[in-house]
Amino acid sequence: NFSLSEKDFGVYDAWNKAINNSNGKWLLFLGAGDRFYATNTISNLMLKVTDDSINFVSGKIYIEDENGAFIESLGKSWNKNKLINNIHIGHPGALHRRDLFEKYGVFNKKYKICGDYEFLMRVRDFIVSNFYNEYVVKMDNAGISNKKPFVAIFESARAMSKMWRFGFFLAVRYIFISIIKHLIKQELIKYNFGKRLIERYREFR
Repeated sequence: NFSLSEKDFGVYDAWNKAINNSNGKWLLFLGAGDRFYATNTISNLMLKVTDDSINFVSGKIYIEDENGAFIESLGKSWNKNKLINNIHIGHPGALHRRDLFEKYGVFNKKYKICGDYEFLMRVRDFIVSNFYNEYVVKMDNAGISNKKPFVAIFESARAMSKMWRFGFFLAVRYIFISIIKHLIKQELIKYNFGKRLIERYREFR
């Protein structure tokens, strides 16, 4: 085992250091406070590497509050066309084959929040993915993208605008759609919509 603790310039600088100091064929990234959902998570993800063409495997993320209660589930199967709307896959806990970074570069440390989104947009045409339709990681709702949602939205749009396959107009579209989605989500959380829906369902069963 190898560990390194030293000053860095943000999440993606730290992840790049991890890439440069690792030697495995597969790489996986967890944020501070993230935990694997189960003890056999990694082995279950590796079972999804069914042939040599696959270079990316993702699963679902279990989002919880400060008391450990479930808030929402994130993460769907990879679809490069959905990147114009958001980072739809569960990136924490996803497996990346090393040659993705060797061929197409590491994370851009200029971005403080959306470096993983920028990376996926950059390599979108080269990912061959499989999906593990179970939870892989538990994470709390205190990440920087949740604390500073509008900063995250505008940084993501800036990254999108620099991609020749996306550009300025799709970036502006992304800003408007993301803000609307965020405001709707906040209202649903405020009124505990999911819990009320479950209670109503139980009443009429």
